[in-house]
Amino acid sequence: MSRTRDRRSAAAPPDQAARLAAVDPRRNVVLEASAGTGKTSVLVTRYLNLLRAGIDPLHVLAITFTRQAAAEMRQRIVEELKQDAARSRAGEARWRELRERLGEITISTIDAFCLSLLREFPLEADLDPDFAVADEMEIPHIVRQAVERTLVTGSAAAHDDPDVAMLLAQLGPWRVRRAVTHLLQRRTAVSAALGRVLRGVPRDSTAAGACRAAAASLADRMGGMRTSLRRVLDDGPSESGSFAVVARDLADLGRLAEREPARIRAALDRQRAYFLTRAGAPRKRFTDPRLPGGTPRGRRFRAAAATLAPVVHDVLTRFDRDVNLALARGVQRLFRIGVAEYRRELEARALLDFSDVLERAVDLLRKMDEFARSRYRLESRYHHVLVDEFQDTSRVQWELVSLLVQSWGEGSGLVDDAPLPPSVFVVGDRKQSIYRFRDADVSVLEDAGVAVAALRPDGPEGRVRQWISHSFRAVPDLLAFVNDLFTAIEKAPARRDAFRFDEHDRFPLAGPPDAAGGRGPALGLAVGESVERCAELAAGEIARLLRDGQVRDRRTGLRRRAEPGDVAVLFRSRQSHGEFERALHGRGIQTCVYKGLGFFDAEEIKDLRALLRYLANPWSELRAAALLRSRIVGISDRALARLAGGLSDALLALDVPAAMADLRGDDAELLALARDTVPRWAALVDRVAPSELLDLALVESAYDAELGAGHAVQARENVKKFRGLVRRVQNRGYATMARVAEHLDQLPGDVSNAVVDAFDAVNLMTVHAAKGLEFPVVLLVDLGRGAGAATPPVRVTDRGDTEASVSVWPFRTEADEDQRLAEREESKRLLYVGATRARDRLYFSAVATGGRVEPNRGSLGEVLPATFIAAMERAVAGAQPEIDWTGKTGRSHRLAVVGPEQPRDRASAGDRSAAS
Repeated sequence: MSRTRDRRSAAAPPDQAARLAAVDPRRNVVLEASAGTGKTSVLVTRYLNLLRAGIDPLHVLAITFTRQAAAEMRQRIVEELKQDAARSRAGEARWRELRERLGEITISTIDAFCLSLLREFPLEADLDPDFAVADEMEIPHIVRQAVERTLVTGSAAAHDDPDVAMLLAQLGPWRVRRAVTHLLQRRTAVSAALGRVLRGVPRDSTAAGACRAAAASLADRMGGMRTSLRRVLDDGPSESGSFAVVARDLADLGRLAEREPARIRAALDRQRAYFLTRAGAPRKRFTDPRLPGGTPRGRRFRAAAATLAPVVHDVLTRFDRDVNLALARGVQRLFRIGVAEYRRELEARALLDFSDVLERAVDLLRKMDEFARSRYRLESRYHHVLVDEFQDTSRVQWELVSLLVQSWGEGSGLVDDAPLPPSVFVVGDRKQSIYRFRDADVSVLEDAGVAVAALRPDGPEGRVRQWISHSFRAVPDLLAFVNDLFTAIEKAPARRDAFRFDEHDRFPLAGPPDAAGGRGPALGLAVGESVERCAELAAGEIARLLRDGQVRDRRTGLRRRAEPGDVAVLFRSRQSHGEFERALHGRGIQTCVYKGLGFFDAEEIKDLRALLRYLANPWSELRAAALLRSRIVGISDRALARLAGGLSDALLALDVPAAMADLRGDDAELLALARDTVPRWAALVDRVAPSELLDLALVESAYDAELGAGHAVQARENVKKFRGLVRRVQNRGYATMARVAEHLDQLPGDVSNAVVDAFDAVNLMTVHAAKGLEFPVVLLVDLGRGAGAATPPVRVTDRGDTEASVSVWPFRTEADEDQRLAEREESKRLLYVGATRARDRLYFSAVATGGRVEPNRGSLGEVLPATFIAAMERAVAGAQPEIDWTGKTGRSHRLAVVGPEQPRDRASAGDRSAAS
């Protein structure tokens, strides 16, 4: 895997003019850089040009979004300075000047920059100067405590706030916990959105008022349809219990508005269930076995009920909107309680989390006018701002950047005597904006273009917006395919967050011919009747490539033999990697499950958690069973069944359990070894630190030997990471084994696997994790599987300065449908990111049930052109070794159909793995 680019060609790329404009330090530039076009090199060159122009590195603020990218960028700047020194006397003089000040060349993440601001101006930010940032292992525990306190405080508030009372009643404790947790995680965006939703809403617009208004409206509307109402009451199946209750409510509509809101709500819900479908539409057919449809009475009843159903629908639609708006006020109050409780938990520990760091840094910049000397220090420091990966910026992060540079629109001020006027440079690619779940807003890139152009509207620098699209990464066949595929993908031009692929985005087709290695097409399809079958096909093709495939070396550009580390298998969902990992291991091919995939799903982590959970409560039969079955003990299922009912005794009892006499062979020996060691471990619980006891158990059980070969490197790194987690948890005050085990049980399931560097293995990762990387061979697999994320009970959406929405379960607003469409646009961008990771070869894999590829909602396959789906379905039969797909340009693209692996392929792959 690599972040470097192959630049063997000395010819100027077709977008050279835009590249020169982007690195000109005199100009303000908003650059859109397509995948593989060398945007990091452009940013590094611009930084170097600032230094070459005499700008002090202390006056340059460069921001990117990951620590790894920041470190890599800084290293490249330093290396370029050294090379400058070898090339010219001016470069040598610059190196002598900066050599002792390299620490001043800093590339920050946005979190690190915000933190440095607050460290420098703690009093202005109203902070304790000794504040610390919460560890990621602490946050889940702090959130849980805050949520529980919110439930208690919210229940008390419900006594005098009917909106909160109805919210709690409608959601119930489980959904309230989920809702508050979700809102706290997004609190930076949620607060402003709730304010916009409720702006101008009268205080007397309450849930109770909505209930009474709906009851009165239903009574009035039904009063105008007396004939139909009377027929329903007279001819309905009164012997049916459910109808009898509905009929009683209808007969008493005149007094319904006088009842308690809870009783009104119950009556309205009964009308909903009877007259509307589950989808909320007016019911057209009313069936009841007690009322045959062929009788005159049955026909009269059904006709009258079908006439009333639209009225019920209209009234309840308005009622749902009114109640949802009233509940939004309850959400706002509960959210404020939750934020207060969460901050109280943080303040008790003198901590901030990263959302607080960002929010307080933005607040600090907003009020800098109140602190003249502090503003002077800040403005006299940063004259030039460079921001990388701008497509992943949220609205709040964009406000931070805009506050830093807004004074430049008022004049240069403090920097009149500087070598260059202040400048701002942002680079990103709207096609690669894939962090909407973190509130990244793809439209911010467009807004930045307008705002940056307005900083010096009369300036001489020319056009602010620039685009580069010449790829240094992929071979021409892949670039041509990407152009046609993403031109063919359905577009939604009216949306602000729309995926766009226009002339600025199309890759110019230039590059070395036959760069994929000369053995078959650069594109392939692996389509099977199940995920397991697709995994077998993919693993077989990888084995073939490792045996006789070639790739371009990223440094020399020359062909060489393919190696496991050249291959990446990419997924939309974390749930997809298991089948492919097993299929590859079955061929003796090592794998590295990269960050973003389930750490707690790894077998070695399940073993260690079973050990800690058992030691926290050794008399639990379930926990004893998990330990006995883990590889730490490792008895068989048959032995476990024979010991059932006495599993704890089998490990701890002084007397040998009678059931042990029934065990044979390895099971008897393994249990005897466990009886020698486990009681000693249990006796040491809370007498030594949990991490020390874990280390002792791993040594005495010889667990390292159990990891064996296969993915042993990854497994050992995961064990090391788990041991580190235990140490961090106990050092944060969770000193007992029970508390450590409980805390680890409650950590979020998306903790990533340990990152393994320089490990020659096939890479398994999500598309999100692959962003910024490139591989000679990429397989986009399980294309039909969606993300599988549960919809939160309370959804707060923010679509700009004026549009915001709140939806409280089970109500759905137009914004919920808009969110579905927004997910679809993001899926297009995810597909683009995945497809553009490949340098030489790109494969697509999906399940075809009954010969049909039918992608689920939220999947990458959902956004593929119908013509390409049809091509994948043609690959199911496997009768043809290759098929063609033609894009809108009329160009035909040849795709190899991956068929079953031959026996010699499997033997060769296994031999190669053993030899390595």
